[in-house]
Amino acid sequence: MKPIRCLVASDTHGMTERFRTAVKRAGQIDVLFFLGDGLSDLAEILSANPSIPFMAVKGNCDFFDPIPGRSIRKIDSITLNDRKIVLTHGDVYGAKYGLDGLMGLAKNTDADVILYGHTHTRAEHYENGVYYLNPGAVRGDRNPPSVGILTITENGILFSFMDL
Repeated sequence: MKPIRCLVASDTHGMTERFRTAVKRAGQIDVLFFLGDGLSDLAEILSANPSIPFMAVKGNCDFFDPIPGRSIRKIDSITLNDRKIVLTHGDVYGAKYGLDGLMGLAKNTDADVILYGHTHTRAEHYENGVYYLNPGAVRGDRNPPSVGILTITENGILFSFMDL
């Protein structure tokens, strides 16, 4: 299996230029995962780069679907290299108050990886065979602005933060 390299971004909140810089600095990616609160920023990125494969979920500040032909949900999932990845913004699962809700989501969906945002704080946690990964916020109000790079290989999962 070929390694799959993913850019994970969340909480742009109007920082489209910083988001654009993140996409450029990430280099070659196989998929862009956007975890909400800035779908209109994502729409701008995609209009300039229509060939980027992406998945996105709505955040608590996303009130409409700005991407033509796409209905964006609060939760979505995909399997890559036999690893089930579940995307959520995190607000519905109480991410600001701990991982309990996200752990319930992982159990209910049989996830190997939970990608979430909402807290504006980068985090990585591994428990009971599940990775819980938050790239931080492109906006960068609580921590330095950042995104994540997720690489899925046949041997495992690698995650790193990229400061912006």
